[in-house]
Amino acid sequence: MRKVNREHSQTTTRMEDLQERQRKNVDSSAAQQANISGALDQLRNLEDERHRKLEKLRGWDRDMADAVVWLRNHQDKFKMEVFEPPMICCTVPDRRYTDAIEACFNQDQLKILVTQCEEDYAALNNYLNDSEQAGLRKGARINIWFRPKVDLIPPPMNEAELKALGFDDYAINKIECPDGLLWFLTREVNLHRTAIGLDASKVDVNAAMEAVSRDGGGAKFIAGRVMNTVSRSRYGKRAAANMTKDLRLARNLVNSTSRCRP
Repeated sequence: MRKVNREHSQTTTRMEDLQERQRKNVDSSAAQQANISGALDQLRNLEDERHRKLEKLRGWDRDMADAVVWLRNHQDKFKMEVFEPPMICCTVPDRRYTDAIEACFNQDQLKILVTQCEEDYAALNNYLNDSEQAGLRKGARINIWFRPKVDLIPPPMNEAELKALGFDDYAINKIECPDGLLWFLTREVNLHRTAIGLDASKVDVNAAMEAVSRDGGGAKFIAGRVMNTVSRSRYGKRAAANMTKDLRLARNLVNSTSRCRP
């Protein structure tokens, strides 16, 4: 009888172990399915966002939109990745900074194709501007960018001084983009030298003017909703001069998935 009881107990234990493993497998499978579903939703949202931005670009510059569509189907023709216009492939995760970030760009910089090597720059120009291979509208001219890597003028203030003068951060740290696009955003748009302070009451404008122009050149900074463009005279006392402009509401870097961060 004891033997029967022992075998019954062992069998019961094995059944409980199997049931527990089965439950864990079901939970794991459900979790994996949820992860897959979440990833697919994120991918769909990303594709929807890319399409929405492409249509916005089409309303602004149909030729560039047609060039982007062609590029999406022909990336394999290039040695390195060619980047779509910043208004499509850049986002500002914290929407509090969207107006300030967009103010750092001019219109051409928002809707330009960016290459990473001279070979691709020449090839893309050939496809889009020098021939009819891409099938674009006759007479269309597509802006394309490339610059070889060189040393850049560093940010005008270190982090401690930046905070002491009332700024939150440099613009380059408030934008998300493909890594290969960072060279364009620093070399051409100077986002690494453009300080942003959302609360204008905290920014010492006069001290900031001196700080951003002490290297002999100039830079921009944003205090609240005002863009400050500082330059220094080449003559006389080389006094710093400041031109100000109110920020406009962003229209192109607005992302429907952007979120406010505390």
